[in-house]
Amino acid sequence: MACSLRGVGERDIFEDHHSESQGNQEIFREMSKMNHNLRLEPEEQELLDSYERDEWQSVGKLHERLRQYQAHAVAALEAVGLVGVALPQEDIQAIRERAAATGMSYQAFIANILHQYVTGNLVEKPRSA
Repeated sequence: MACSLRGVGERDIFEDHHSESQGNQEIFREMSKMNHNLRLEPEEQELLDSYERDEWQSVGKLHERLRQYQAHAVAALEAVGLVGVALPQEDIQAIRERAAATGMSYQAFIANILHQYVTGNLVEKPRSA
């Protein structure tokens, strides 16, 4: 039986997808005790502390909720319009260098160049012979 956990602030965390959830909870508790030496972000530490205080409860209908979250994720990705493009390694390196010079990520740099091109603000320069 799959289960999920709900904690403070109505955040869901999917803990276990096996029928041995009780045994796994013990393992997670032991692991979290061992992980106190890790440097955690404040939000991560808040979640860990909350879990260790047993402030989490099982939530029903996990498979239905997963399908809902997956549908939301797909819709969000489609709204953004993600595109995968294969480029030669030399081009990627040149793009990364130019992007770094402008203080942008290379992904944002590529998106910016394409946007300028399709809006007519970036035109091809004639090559001299």
